[in-house]
Amino acid sequence: MSVTTQQKEVVQQSFAQVVPIADQVAVHFYDRLFQLDPTLRPLFGAEMNEQRMKLMQTLNVLVKGLNNLTVLVPVLQRLAVRHVGYGVHSDHYATVGEALLWALEHEMGDAFTPEVREAWAAVYQLIAAVMMEATEAVAGPDRRSNQNKRFMARFIDGVMNQQKLELIDRYVADDFVEHVPFPGQGPGAQGLKETIAHLHAAFPDTHWSIDEQVAEGENVVTRFTWTGSHQGDFLGIPATGNAIHLWGVVIDVVRHEKFCESRLIMDMPTLMQQLGQA
Repeated sequence: MSVTTQQKEVVQQSFAQVVPIADQVAVHFYDRLFQLDPTLRPLFGAEMNEQRMKLMQTLNVLVKGLNNLTVLVPVLQRLAVRHVGYGVHSDHYATVGEALLWALEHEMGDAFTPEVREAWAAVYQLIAAVMMEATEAVAGPDRRSNQNKRFMARFIDGVMNQQKLELIDRYVADDFVEHVPFPGQGPGAQGLKETIAHLHAAFPDTHWSIDEQVAEGENVVTRFTWTGSHQGDFLGIPATGNAIHLWGVVIDVVRHEKFCESRLIMDMPTLMQQLGQA
């Protein structure tokens, strides 16, 4: 993602407002980070004061370095490699970005305008893309594949099973492509969100169990079992109360911690039979 000169200036100007409240921003950042992903807490020691200070010092260096990306990129690459040694994976960067934006908004208040948020989001995505590329280069293809399997498992559990549709904004690329769309499914992440909302309304107790996963590079194949009960309209079929139990396979593409493409294959004849349509 490219960053405009104006966005760089907005980030640098707004960071000047952050400096006097750096401690508070750091506290809220880590609180939010561990709330979003408790598995990250063990990566840090019990004493967080020094870690919070290092965070703000690093942010200061990165913000100043935006004026010279040729110099900044190698710094980011070395930083990413060092973090691999701490146990950081590529799939952690999206959570870090969400926590950072939340902390900035929490402390800056009204000064964190939509323009400021957009600028910080663009800058962070640029930084994260460089660091994830360096992380994946060190990790190797097997580790990347495992990270992508974990990513899709989190998506299935959080979005499909726990029905947290807001996670789609974090996990799914805006220009997401479903190559085998549901009838009436619209384009992009919004179309996916609306389709899943329809599934949840029709099958409010829906559950996807992962039976098997295979991954190579950015491609993840997941074989799953879908269960639930038909309690609302589904593709024009009124609620029947019938239980469903069927298999499916989904072939997904994950790039830079974003769900980018999908091919969903399900046993639709069995589904229709279980809904009394065959």
